[in-house]
Amino acid sequence: MSYPANAFIRCACEEAPDGALIFVRGWWTLAGQTITPHQSNPKTIILAGDDVGAVYGRFSDRGLCTAPGVKVELRISQPEDITTDGSRPTRAALVIPDEGGPQIWGHIPGAEGYRAGFGLDGISVPQADGSPFYYQRYEVWLTRDGKALSDKPLFTVG
Repeated sequence: MSYPANAFIRCACEEAPDGALIFVRGWWTLAGQTITPHQSNPKTIILAGDDVGAVYGRFSDRGLCTAPGVKVELRISQPEDITTDGSRPTRAALVIPDEGGPQIWGHIPGAEGYRAGFGLDGISVPQADGSPFYYQRYEVWLTRDGKALSDKPLFTVG
């Protein structure tokens, strides 16, 4: 894997914009936030490593973040992993709901039954009704101006 150095910037995780990928603590993460009628809570969802799928409060460490103008693109690498049996997505699953728009779903450590989903903009999404398609394995690519920045994925989830 090789990406241009200008695809990244150094920043504190809490200063990263929602939807930014951040390499911190040896993991790739997505910066996000949950929004309720009364407040918003900055979050981090782990996308790679032993803790994949865990959702935490936003880390305060400095990390390597995607630069402004760099977008995240998710590619399904194994379509045969589609699940439509009504089971809940787990472990940083990529969900494709009926209305479209990819979502990344994870869990709160210690509360495995509680699921949290985020769009690629990092904003939380409501619980999915019905049986959305979901994939346990997918690739994360970076693009700028609609063009892939490498001929290989940045990393693979699952």
